Amino acid sequence: MSQSPVEYVTVVCRVCGTRVDERLADEAREVPCPDCLEPVRIPARRELPPKPVPPPAPEFPVYKLQRPEEGQHSAPPSSRSRRLGDVLVVCPVCGARLHPPLQPRSYQVRCPDCFRPVTVPSPDEAAERESRIRPPPRKEEPIETIPIPQPPSRPRPPTYLARQLAVVRREPRQRPPPATWWSGVWTFPWQSEVQGKWLVLSLCLTVLFLLVAGFIELALASQNRATLPMFLCAFPAVLVAFWTGSYAASTALTVIVETAAGNRRIVAWPEQPFRDGIGGLLALVYLWGLSLLAGHGVGWLSVRLGGSYWIWAVAAGGGLLPIALLSMLEAGAWYAAVSGPILRSLVRNVFDWAVCYLLLGALLGSLGYVWGLAMLLAPVPTAICSSPVWSAALLISARLLGRLAWRIERTSRHEAKRSTERGSAADAEAS
Repeated sequence: MSQSPVEYVTVVCRVCGTRVDERLADEAREVPCPDCLEPVRIPARRELPPKPVPPPAPEFPVYKLQRPEEGQHSAPPSSRSRRLGDVLVVCPVCGARLHPPLQPRSYQVRCPDCFRPVTVPSPDEAAERESRIRPPPRKEEPIETIPIPQPPSRPRPPTYLARQLAVVRREPRQRPPPATWWSGVWTFPWQSEVQGKWLVLSLCLTVLFLLVAGFIELALASQNRATLPMFLCAFPAVLVAFWTGSYAASTALTVIVETAAGNRRIVAWPEQPFRDGIGGLLALVYLWGLSLLAGHGVGWLSVRLGGSYWIWAVAAGGGLLPIALLSMLEAGAWYAAVSGPILRSLVRNVFDWAVCYLLLGALLGSLGYVWGLAMLLAPVPTAICSSPVWSAALLISARLLGRLAWRIERTSRHEAKRSTERGSAADAEAS
């Protein structure tokens, strides 16, 4: 099925005059200017005026480069007469420069570029126009050098999430959500623009769970010996797992970034979620491996001190993964598992981190416990029925991390604003 071409609209920033090219959407929204970060309103598709239909062009001879034929009438002899073909006219529409032949009277030709009529003056009119537009002789004077002032340097936004505001397509400016951890979070998978992603992810997880369950059944039946049916079941399971992971990574990262930008609705979904999600999947696998390694180290230390390995390993690994994920998004690099602004937010936004960890632990912990018991009792029905629940839990978890990043960004902006105000007040007192 062919897709409709993507339409863009160009809007000029009312503060600095920067041209902003954005994709058209069904709803109007605001995006930050990439230069001054002021909001620029992007109109909806229905607000644009209809494209004008050009009127039919009248019939005129098309301009061609040619020499006058023998016997052609030339201009009457006079002091202002011109030779044939020695006149310059400019198309008023496209600016094409034409050199049509002069004739005793003015006439019109069609521009070869835009096919609009262009008037060719008579020899007297051409001579009069040339004498009128000829610049007067200018007295040669030494050129005075003027120093060019250097433009003021603009401060760089403090975090990667702040720089993302210049590229994330936003809705019209709205009030902040009344409840950060509840408004539009727990019903997020069933919003109109997210339902399709949730259904596709649920279907992929269902197929993956069935293939894994079939592989386990074949392994138990063949007493752990490699057979052809096991290979035929394992190979598509790996392909489906890779595709599902890429799709889930692309969707989750998009939800986190746009929620951190303050959007209640997700507008700019990736055009190719599988292709764009390969890098996100590899980055998440890398961060997950680092978290598991750190959790293993904490569990090993806990065993040395007489504690439980699994409790501390799972707590450390699960607690470090959100920090590493937000650090990667803040730094804009897949290998950056630690970021200064995110580490400082552990102290400045300790309450927000605690609430996010509590909600994520309650959601994923209870769901994992119930899912493990159900898989022991009825693997196949559980695999079919639990995939929509797991896909919804993934989207809700991404929404919670996005709201946490939004709270961190708001705190950072408020502190930067207060620092700027204090600096301005200090400069005013010093002056």
